[in-house]
Amino acid sequence: MQWEAFRAGDEATWHALVTDCSPRLLRMATVLLHDPVHAEDAVQETLVAAWRARLDFRGDAELDTWIIAILIRVCRRLGRGDRTWLRKIERWSGALVHPSHDEEVSLLTYGPLYDAIGRLVQRQREVVALYYFLDYSVADIAVLLVRAEGTIKSDLARARRKLRGVLSDEFEPSKPRSEETFS
Repeated sequence: MQWEAFRAGDEATWHALVTDCSPRLLRMATVLLHDPVHAEDAVQETLVAAWRARLDFRGDAELDTWIIAILIRVCRRLGRGDRTWLRKIERWSGALVHPSHDEEVSLLTYGPLYDAIGRLVQRQREVVALYYFLDYSVADIAVLLVRAEGTIKSDLARARRKLRGVLSDEFEPSKPRSEETFS
């Protein structure tokens, strides 16, 4: 079994797992943190934490689900944390931080949908990211986030309602301006 090899520290299994789940982790982190640079940091931190905690994995869930649960905890912590230290380091080093050139991340980073998702509360962003970006079912999300299925459905409904309102404002045809005369 893959998880047994992972727990045993098999590097080939670990490499295959990282290769397989990294794009999904990056999408999820980008949606949750609303920042591709911090998302990449969160993925790195998640993978390090997963490797260090591999002996704690019991095989009760899928391996990638377990890693996504770690990612959500990392993103929650980073989302609450003070990021001024990172800005100071960037300013001090003179480094320009450029968003990832990965097409999916670029679409998420610069699109109105991404901005709208960023306006959701954390728990709604998590549910939206898991449901729409990672294709998890409501039942799987409930297990992953340790919430009732009804709560997940409510969070999804509230998120959809808020997104509909924000996006309809964004894409509503502009109203004609009154005629102005210039001399």
